[in-house]
Amino acid sequence: MKRKLLIVVILIVFSIGLSSCIKEMTYDDLLLEYQQDIQARQAIYQKYVDIYDELSTTTIQSVVKVTKKVSLSSITSVGSGFIFFEDLQSYYVLTNHHVVYTDTTQTTTITITDYLGKDHTATLLALDSHYDLAVLSFSKTNFDVNPLSFSEHTLVFKDMAIVMGYPNGQINSITTGELVDFDKINISNETDESGVDFDVLIMDVPVETGSSGSVVLDENYEVVGIIYAGNFIDSNETSEFSFAIPTAMIFEFFDLNDIPYQEEVVS
Repeated sequence: MKRKLLIVVILIVFSIGLSSCIKEMTYDDLLLEYQQDIQARQAIYQKYVDIYDELSTTTIQSVVKVTKKVSLSSITSVGSGFIFFEDLQSYYVLTNHHVVYTDTTQTTTITITDYLGKDHTATLLALDSHYDLAVLSFSKTNFDVNPLSFSEHTLVFKDMAIVMGYPNGQINSITTGELVDFDKINISNETDESGVDFDVLIMDVPVETGSSGSVVLDENYEVVGIIYAGNFIDSNETSEFSFAIPTAMIFEFFDLNDIPYQEEVVS
């Protein structure tokens, strides 16, 4: 009995001593701790401020909305695209095959809307369901932007990925994440409009309807891919992962269709 009582007394004394060692945090202590944390992370915060500033003021100028309208019907589809090349007369836009493809014999009009909200009538230059890619062009009249450049390097595991486009017609949409894999995927509702059967970029960047054709950029704001699908679970409007055609396949598509890229315009 005495031994049990002694143990209880020791535990009580130990608890009192331990509690006396714990400093009660005041408001000033919490504020100081917060300020020290902010200071320690300042470089990280500033990095993201700079990235979003560049994307929302400069890069966004070369990202466009692509709208397909079939005449004599109510069929209208909206996707995204980006300007990747220019010659003396035209800008060239890359988007997805399934964004602009139609199996009807009726007249189809494709309109490109720039970052200022101005519409441009587009000409379809090339498309291929195997790559799920299409190239459009439109006149440079009264519009001046710098095409985006393609990166010489591909993303590797955990590299930052930036997606910009017009999901649901939203302007200036920017989402970020990382590359999580590079592999083939199966899309349950895949049709003849999209027949991708090669390895693609798999990223934990969420996308929405209308994100097809969105540009994928690295930290240097250079193109590393183009969004063509996402995994929308239980009919959710936002995907958990997004899938992109890598630049190697984009270049292969360009070469097969004699589409110019990467050159400078000589005035």
